[in-house]
Parts: sequence; structure tokens; C-alpha cells
Amino acid sequence: RWPLENLRKGGKKKSYHLSCRAVDFSVRGGKPSEIKRFLRSMSAVGGYSYYPRQNFFHIDNGPRRTW
Repeated sequence: RWPLENLRKGGKKKSYHLSCRAVDFSVRGGKPSEIKRFLRSMSAVGGYSYYPRQNFFHIDNGPRRTW
């Protein structure tokens, strides 16, 4: 994500998106609880979260955390 897009989306100044270490995505037909369970099982995923109002997930390869 380039800096202006990050700012427009309300991203943090040191967002992992800016260094290609994060991605936002959605899954058609997948239940959020199933996707979250899958993400928890992935050792390569650091941070992850689901944004229900916008219907997308965020994952990154930073420290292991969720919000």
C-alpha cells in the first residue's frame, strides 16, 4: 500500500502495509469464525483481525497478536 492510500484508509504511520508485510482480504462464502480459526492455526501469520462492518480480514507477519 502506498503512503497516501494508507493515510486515506486510516492506517498507522508505521503500518505493515507500507513495507508489504500485511494484506487485507475477504472470502466469499466463508464464515468469519472458520477463517479466524484457520488464521490462528497458521504459524506464519503474526497479527490478524476481522472487520465485520467492512467484511474483510487483515493479516501481517509482525508479532503474534489479534485485535
